[in-house]
Amino acid sequence: MLDALCERFADATDPLTAEAGNLKLRLGTLELAEAKDFYRLASDQSELPELNEPLAYLEHPFVLFGGEFVAQTMEELRAGKTEPPCSSRIHYAPLEDD
Repeated sequence: MLDALCERFADATDPLTAEAGNLKLRLGTLELAEAKDFYRLASDQSELPELNEPLAYLEHPFVLFGGEFVAQTMEELRAGKTEPPCSSRIHYAPLEDD
C-alpha cells in the first residue's frame, strides 16, 4: 500500500511526495488489514465505512493529517495501542490562497 501511496503522490511539485517517501522508509510495508485498523482507530469509529478503493483507508488520513501522524499512529497500533491518537500530533499546513 505504501508503494501505491508513493505512486499517487509522485509529482515532484506536490508537497506530499516527500512525506509519502518518508512514510514508506519509516514503516516499510503496510497491508490492507493494517490500513483498515489504522483508519478505524484514527477516525475513532467502531464501524468501518466502505471506501471506494483500498488505498483510501491510508490516503484519506495521510492527506488530512500528514505523514508524521500516520507514522506515529501506525507504530502505536503495531505496538498494541488501541486508543484513538492524540490530536496534538496533527500538524495542519495552511492552504494557499489562489
